[in-house]
Amino acid sequence: MSEAARRLYDELRALERRARAARRAAGAVSSRREAAKALARAPYMVTVHAQRFSDWLPDDPARAHVPMAADSDKVLAIVRLWSVWAGEPPPDRRYWNNLIDAAQPARLPGETTGKGPARGRPISRWDPFDLGVHRAIEHGENPQPPPLAALPRYVRRGHDAELRDLLDPCRGSVMAVLVGGSSTGKTRACYEAVKDIRYLSGWQIVHPADGGELDELLAGNVASRSLLWLNETRLYLEGEHGPSIASRLRRLLTDDRRLVVVLGSMWPKYWQTFTAQPEEGAPDRHAQIRELLKISRVHKVDVPDDFSLATDAERAELDSLSVVDPRLATALRTAGPSMRIIQVLAGGEMLVDRYEHIFGPHGRALITAAMDARRLGHREPLPATLLEQAVSGYLTPAQRAVGGGWFASALADATETVRGIHALEPNRIAPGMGPPDSYGLHDYLDQYARGARGNARLPAEAWDALADHAVGADDRDLLAAAAELRYLFQYAVRLAQPAAEAGNISAMCRLGALLYEAGHREAGERRLRQAVEAGNGWAVGRLVTWLKQAGREDEMEPVVRGAAERGHAQSIAALASRLRDTGRSHEADDWLKRLRQAAEAGDREAMLWWTATLRWSDHPEYENWLLRGAEAGIREAIVSMSDRKMWTRDDPAVESVLRQAADRGDGTALRMLHRLLVGKGREPEVNQMWTGAARGGSAYAMRVLGARLLHAGENDGAERWLCRAARAGDGDAMCVWAGLLARAGDDENVEHWLRRAAEADNDTAVTLGPMWIAGGEHRQDAREALRTVVETGDSRISLLSRVAFGPVTERWLREVAEAGGTSAMKDLTLQLERAGRHTESERWLRHSIEAGVPKSDRRLWFLLQHLGRAQEAQRLQRFGIEVGGRTSDPW
Repeated sequence: MSEAARRLYDELRALERRARAARRAAGAVSSRREAAKALARAPYMVTVHAQRFSDWLPDDPARAHVPMAADSDKVLAIVRLWSVWAGEPPPDRRYWNNLIDAAQPARLPGETTGKGPARGRPISRWDPFDLGVHRAIEHGENPQPPPLAALPRYVRRGHDAELRDLLDPCRGSVMAVLVGGSSTGKTRACYEAVKDIRYLSGWQIVHPADGGELDELLAGNVASRSLLWLNETRLYLEGEHGPSIASRLRRLLTDDRRLVVVLGSMWPKYWQTFTAQPEEGAPDRHAQIRELLKISRVHKVDVPDDFSLATDAERAELDSLSVVDPRLATALRTAGPSMRIIQVLAGGEMLVDRYEHIFGPHGRALITAAMDARRLGHREPLPATLLEQAVSGYLTPAQRAVGGGWFASALADATETVRGIHALEPNRIAPGMGPPDSYGLHDYLDQYARGARGNARLPAEAWDALADHAVGADDRDLLAAAAELRYLFQYAVRLAQPAAEAGNISAMCRLGALLYEAGHREAGERRLRQAVEAGNGWAVGRLVTWLKQAGREDEMEPVVRGAAERGHAQSIAALASRLRDTGRSHEADDWLKRLRQAAEAGDREAMLWWTATLRWSDHPEYENWLLRGAEAGIREAIVSMSDRKMWTRDDPAVESVLRQAADRGDGTALRMLHRLLVGKGREPEVNQMWTGAARGGSAYAMRVLGARLLHAGENDGAERWLCRAARAGDGDAMCVWAGLLARAGDDENVEHWLRRAAEADNDTAVTLGPMWIAGGEHRQDAREALRTVVETGDSRISLLSRVAFGPVTERWLREVAEAGGTSAMKDLTLQLERAGRHTESERWLRHSIEAGVPKSDRRLWFLLQHLGRAQEAQRLQRFGIEVGGRTSDPW
């Protein structure tokens, strides 16, 4: 009998003993035969023969048969009955379901479960490298004997304990997402946890190849005791299948009939992208993903970038293991004070050094082309034809003057194996055996490029190569989105066209909108109608807008009605509004009744739009539905609660909902709960709340907690949390940290942290940087400002008027802008405009647009209007720009 089966047996026997004792004390019959009779009547209505009790609960636990998962309803009925007999509260159905699921015997590979065959295999039959674990560097001396294991020795750290705790079966279904930089050990931590936890040893580990396969799997029947391995989770959530996958994962995790585990990993940048609210007026592309990541069964596990915060015990174990594993010894020695040991083990630091200092111009250009293609959205291995065509755009005319064989030579550099690692991984897309025809970029180089080349512009040769050779409909749509963001509309059309023809709905919408705005209205409308027929809500709204603008209002209602009949919640609300406006109130009420029923059944979209209809009519139930929506994790409901200042209400339900949202890391809920607790004089609970959120990995909470501790004079704790927030990428925390360094007299490092904060778009740092560099009185002013930042714990202070726009300021803004700081880029263009240097400002704005800096297009539009070039401003909006920044001619 397994440990889990024995636990289920013991729990049932203990409950039975309590029930029979209570019945005997009341003078009632308590036999199992009597229990079987009671179960056959209301409210239980199940048939459980007395022999079944003997099979499941014999006196000798060694003879017990584990109840099958199919009998879980009968077991739960027994538990409910015995709880009534014992005079105990109703049992926790989820807890007992988890006990039953965990007790099930391990399936053999290939056994059928539920409606379909098991899709996966136990962890013991998986090669860790097939699951995404990075290969480690090879040790040059290749000691014999003994040969080294495939994986280096493993040192457990704090996040390993956190992950193992989450995988306790009594927690129920769970999704754990390990969040950390590239090559920090996220996937290895998952592998080690599943390998070490005994009750998971027989589970089926399913590793879908892509989003389409995962979506298909989730649409079918995921068996209980399945573990979905979603390494690089963002690759599944991006693209056409992302919203569907997120919605289905949410339903799977909250289905108490099955016990499943989902393990994922992603970089902090993507967690922030998926969980952040869109700017006002911008499309909410990640709504479903955001709601998935905020439900109570999804947990973020932060993985530190290095061993600098390791405990003494962890460092001692690392030193001990390095004696028996020379790869660890090499990594420990090479990493030095940075303690970036895992990055060295995975070869990442070495690859960056080879890219920056060792590769020749053609090899470096090849890697750069691969970096740019990957960061813009090409996730599949890059075809050799794409790379060969793109490379010339990264070379000078002299470097392009070469004979034959240059590409093979560059590939040889990029694919050279050094200590078991290479920058480009050879692949073959074409069927059958043969030479490589595509190449995958090493993960660490990908992350490096997103920082070093975050806002770098691509040459025309690279865009042409992507348009001609990019593979995969989802990847082409992501690339088209990148081109559209940069106002390169012609490239966006070239990239989206094949994706739309392959059935990618997002590409249909994108292509339709671009063609329509460029004057190709028939073709644009045709594409958008395809998306409408496929059930896309955004396409419904855009098509209705176009029809209204074209005076074709008689065609609007059939479009909305068709979407409403397919169950699209927003269309139901819009149709009901139109029907009421045209005097058809009874039909409108019928549609609203349908919307309410869907909302009451838990449909999140229906809940969102039903609540919106109540707001429009100022209905008395509106705030109750806001609470229900917030409890369900609907972000818009939490924002509306803030707008209505509901934290001021003396209502326990408000506090309960805010606590749930705060536990999910919602910043708005944290701020409201803070105000509620302060307003009620419960100050000690405030720090507890922020501490919990900070320990949960919220960089924002780390900064707030650090500022509060700083204000309270607890400098050690304040500095620790502020440092962690700064290292996690919080620009405001970086600025406060710079202030602490200035206060401590560490002037040498102040500029470094101000620059990092400026590159993270902290406006105060953008302004203080040149003041600090200028020295003298300017530095003293900057020091005073930083003192204010430290004293208030808030870096958002107005400073723009305190520094003149001179050579030092301009040089600083240019350097930070060129390093990817969008706030510096905006300040630079604004200062140039104020100085009357419109030509330079326009050039930088066009640079910003091509670099993908948000809202640069609007500022260029206003500048062109101001300069009397209104027609060009209109052409910019309709036709975009060309590579290099020139406004496109009509196409």
